[in-house]
Amino acid sequence: MGTSRSRWRKLSLAGLAVIGALALGFVLAALSSNGSNDESIATFDADRITPIATEEPSEIALAPTPTVSPPTPTSLPLTTETASPSIAEATTTSEPTEEVFIRETFDEPSPKFPSRETATWSVGTVDQRYQFKLNGQPLIGASLPLPGENYRLSVDIAVVQGGAGIVFLFSEPATSYHIILSPDGAYSIERREDGTSTIVVDWTPSPALQRTPGATNRLQIERRGALITFSANDQLLTEFTVPEGQFNPQFGLVLTSRRGQGEASFDNLLGERLQ
Repeated sequence: MGTSRSRWRKLSLAGLAVIGALALGFVLAALSSNGSNDESIATFDADRITPIATEEPSEIALAPTPTVSPPTPTSLPLTTETASPSIAEATTTSEPTEEVFIRETFDEPSPKFPSRETATWSVGTVDQRYQFKLNGQPLIGASLPLPGENYRLSVDIAVVQGGAGIVFLFSEPATSYHIILSPDGAYSIERREDGTSTIVVDWTPSPALQRTPGATNRLQIERRGALITFSANDQLLTEFTVPEGQFNPQFGLVLTSRRGQGEASFDNLLGERLQ
């Protein structure tokens, strides 16, 4: 009897040790135990990652598209008057300033961008780029903090398979917007809520985008107040006004594929706070 109790006690301690190791490990995303198509967007927090899981639908739901209205262009009245020195001085001092809050070249592994590999996905620094791969899971991503409401994000994206891009406008409980680039030179914007996708901008080919799988495109999003502008390779893609509501100060990188097979890499990530 004493021997049996001793063995049981050892097994219990071993089990607790395994659980503790898993809790402290880096976890980006995981499928549920029943094998359903679950997705995760992980949140980088210095040396720790907290997964945020949502359910992946079998098909993109064609729910009513949220109203997305580009801002009404405004024109300034023409004038031939010369500005007074006081006005010129005020204009100079009120120009927006920029502050870099993140700059990552991925030349070497970084604790903020850890490497991890499972049977269905992997992330890590490969050939001086941060590479995402899917092998059976529909989505993998990671979110990072933003310093404020106005910002500019730029990143080089090379999509081999699937679609990859930037996640923005996070809100509770599990809502975000994604701008995704495809390998054949198109982009789309969708709103995801509790795992359900709503098309905001359907797949749109653009001459601004390289059309070869694996080619690098520099994607940029810039928010100033209620306006968000999307550009690729210094050419405008589209823009729209921010919907009403409260948004969390986060952005993310994402790779997605309905078939669960995807590969993309990110490089030269630059984040600037706009005053």
